[in-house]
Amino acid sequence: MGVRLFGRENSSYWVNLELKNATHKAILMSKAGWFSSNILRSNIGHYYGFEVLLDTALVLKRNTTYFIEALITGSDSLRGENGHSSVICSGVIITFTSSKYSGNGTSAKQGQIPEILFTT
Repeated sequence: MGVRLFGRENSSYWVNLELKNATHKAILMSKAGWFSSNILRSNIGHYYGFEVLLDTALVLKRNTTYFIEALITGSDSLRGENGHSSVICSGVIITFTSSKYSGNGTSAKQGQIPEILFTT
């Protein structure tokens, strides 16, 4: 359905988000635009961020690896600390790896994607 990304109070961000099939490196979905940061409430607590929602639903296949890449331009944003390298939610295993752009402070342990929005 989409992702939530960290932001900062009273800030806007240009985001270019892509979902790719890891095997074929094919772009399955992309979305770009301006997003305003607001206070978001979730199971992990309250934080400033924004949602990037897909225009149409995507069906992902079992035992297939996908990449979510987000190029974010704007003010400095908050980021997650002490993240998990993988989580299991509703029987789905989500694994976080360091970005090829990890020089910007993003890694599997400190990331920009606090939540992935999906249904099973």
